[in-house]
Amino acid sequence: MKIFFYCQKINYLRVYSTLIQEAINRNYHVEICFNQNVVELSDIEKQLIYEKNKNKLVLKFFKSDFDIVNYLTLNTDIDIYILIYPEKYLVDKKIISLVSNKVVLIMSGVDTVATYMHWHLMYQNNPLYRHTYKKYLFVWTDQFFNEQVNIVKRYGNKIEKKNMKYFSNSNIEIVQVGFNEINNNINELDKELIRQEFNIEKNKNILTYLPYPASFDRPNKSWQAAYSGIYANYRYEGNKNSILNKLTVIAKYIYLYACVIVSPTSIFWIIKGYSEKKMIKSIKKFCEKNNLLFVIKKRNKHRLIDEGYNLADLVIDDRENNTYPTNYQKLLRISKLVMGYHSTAVFESVKMNVPFLNIESPNGHWQSNLVKQFFSVKKKSYLNYPKVVWNYKIKDILRNFEKMHLNNFQINSDYKKKYIEEFLNKKSNHNLDYLFNKLEKLKIENQ
Repeated sequence: MKIFFYCQKINYLRVYSTLIQEAINRNYHVEICFNQNVVELSDIEKQLIYEKNKNKLVLKFFKSDFDIVNYLTLNTDIDIYILIYPEKYLVDKKIISLVSNKVVLIMSGVDTVATYMHWHLMYQNNPLYRHTYKKYLFVWTDQFFNEQVNIVKRYGNKIEKKNMKYFSNSNIEIVQVGFNEINNNINELDKELIRQEFNIEKNKNILTYLPYPASFDRPNKSWQAAYSGIYANYRYEGNKNSILNKLTVIAKYIYLYACVIVSPTSIFWIIKGYSEKKMIKSIKKFCEKNNLLFVIKKRNKHRLIDEGYNLADLVIDDRENNTYPTNYQKLLRISKLVMGYHSTAVFESVKMNVPFLNIESPNGHWQSNLVKQFFSVKKKSYLNYPKVVWNYKIKDILRNFEKMHLNNFQINSDYKKKYIEEFLNKKSNHNLDYLFNKLEKLKIENQ
């Protein structure tokens, strides 16, 4: 079996990692191909975790779709093409028949349906109707995937709803194969080695906090600024002693406060003291009461406020060049509780049997009702599931969390099983073996 993995972005390796490792273990020939314009070789070398098996890997770098097409035209022995989304080069007349019935698209959480929903905005030069070759979309569970599609059909605009018709075309087959972004080996990671890696005291357990993901390139700036943005550490950027830097910092804070004052709701939040600053203080008190180390796992693209650096026992980056296991996945091995804001990190947490507390954000957090529905906190949703995932509003956490006990957050195995069946793995055999059996059948069909 020869498999071609295509990485348009560096973080696609996070989705592929367990598949690549499994393919290598099966002695498949694996080619990982990258867009040279957005991925650098140095990044790849840091990413790859398969050192002992590098002789089974081939890395390819392409400057353009033209180069990829030429390569695929000459290399017709590829059995399966694995991608996250249907790339433009696949419809080139030189290879469209060659790739037919060999293309497998891998679900990437809620991003999959959300991306297709906005396809007309994101990929205007690559319309979906041109992808007429036979292909397969491997999803986690039919139920979870269909729920997301139905959200768009109900709340989306005319074009967004039209984009969902792509999934009912005769040339695409939806196959549920389960959530495979972590494998069974993850539970074999030595906890003490993880503690040593992060300089954590022996036998010490932790609470992992995923900070508020403030993003001011979105239309919903006001509430984000009120809750988190105005507490960020802009003054530490650049040469803090230069006049230009000081003026830049002042300008940023003026901008953030200007964002706040345009909204009565945001002003109300500041008056009431509902902020990430107080959230972090509340979490710190909870950790002290429950003998937990307070660990913040931040992402480089999101800024952490001063209070996080001041009160957390440990702040860890989860850089894009950590594929598998990621820093977050390592931390889950020693975590007793994870807290985050409508984060899809909940799936890994549940899979690794760590309680997840979702911090429910108000309407001001959402850029649209449609997006809000994707991250719904209605009962039995993936962010609010009895005895598996807890959901509290910000104001309730600020009032009560520091008084609570860790025993309030204990996963019930029966409810966890139901959660996994609904959202992650419909059947117990939906695992990497099941997925690769599907790939083997495709290879046989194409012989």
